[in-house]
Amino acid sequence: MIDQTMTVSRLICYPIKSTAGISVQEIQVNRHGYAADGVQDHGLMVIDERGIFVTQRKDKNDGPMAMRGIASMCLIKPSVVGNELIIRAPQMSEIRFPIGQHMRRRQTAHVWKRTYQVQEVDPEVSMWFTEFLNREAGGRYRLVRKCDDFDGLTSDGEGITTFTDGYPLLITSEESLGGVNRRMDGPPVDHDRFRPSIVFSGCKQPHDEDRMRSVKVGDAFLSWHSLCDRCPMPGIDQATAALDGRPLQALAKYRRMKPGSSKVQFGSNFNHKTSGTIRVGDDVTVLRWAPA
Repeated sequence: MIDQTMTVSRLICYPIKSTAGISVQEIQVNRHGYAADGVQDHGLMVIDERGIFVTQRKDKNDGPMAMRGIASMCLIKPSVVGNELIIRAPQMSEIRFPIGQHMRRRQTAHVWKRTYQVQEVDPEVSMWFTEFLNREAGGRYRLVRKCDDFDGLTSDGEGITTFTDGYPLLITSEESLGGVNRRMDGPPVDHDRFRPSIVFSGCKQPHDEDRMRSVKVGDAFLSWHSLCDRCPMPGIDQATAALDGRPLQALAKYRRMKPGSSKVQFGSNFNHKTSGTIRVGDDVTVLRWAPA
């Protein structure tokens, strides 16, 4: 057992996949992942006219089902006021709608190789997204939510998640981010480049989260699944949508942890084993570590 005192330093909820997150003081771990202020993390998603999810990063593959990458999605900023979700973006009037609102018609949507049953939130909201995203990439876009009677499975098929890339929780640490910043030229970057759910503070060394196999945080129990392979998104400045590859370049010097993989790794994917509440400042208890 490693003797160290760790706490939760940050909690972030991402109501809409690939748009900006919301820093919160408390999350409720639930069946599908977690919620904050009454809104489910990754519970909403933008799809194009083919039903394929839209994200900040471009797909390396080319073909009729290739994912459409739109970097300016990072400039879309959700917030929660009462029971409404408010969406803002540069040079756009804000739009708001009740949390949980949706149309009755069901349709199919795709996240990587997974297929979901979804419902459009509202045609007017979809028009807002189409207007903004057409500034960078032409198309017809819709904001959708997962149907209540449909469970999305994690990448390994062993857990339940929403519209995440693979797992319901991504954990990083202040020490890991500091390790990246010390290896970079120029100004430091913040956690928004890596889009964590939970950030720990007080680790003895960077990347201790790699070895945390079973963790109690607040009154929720979490289990480690895998290191997080990083896509190109950490190379997008989340404040401007400009390309800035420095974090990935720094990681490439020391964080290729999977033999044979061309990707770098930062942070760890976790599944939730129980429900519970996690708050900023909560103690982190590691129940089981992987061997050093």
